Amino acid sequence: MAQYNYGYKKLTQDLEKKTQQMIKRFQREGIDPLGLGDQAKSQNRHWNEQQWKDNYPHAEVHVNIETQIKETGIKE
Repeated sequence: MAQYNYGYKKLTQDLEKKTQQMIKRFQREGIDPLGLGDQAKSQNRHWNEQQWKDNYPHAEVHVNIETQIKETGIKE
């Protein structure tokens, strides 16, 4: 069982790391395909589009991924 726990934790860590890298790349390129700006806009009555564009490349984004292993085994 410890083997599965290690694999589960490693998978989660790898996904979080890759997702964080992808978001940083989006920020460097000035694109927002995940719609983070739309999410922020929906939470803020005093939305300022220019302020978002200025701050987005430097915004701190936290990634938390939850994984669940449904099945294990060998597939033929």
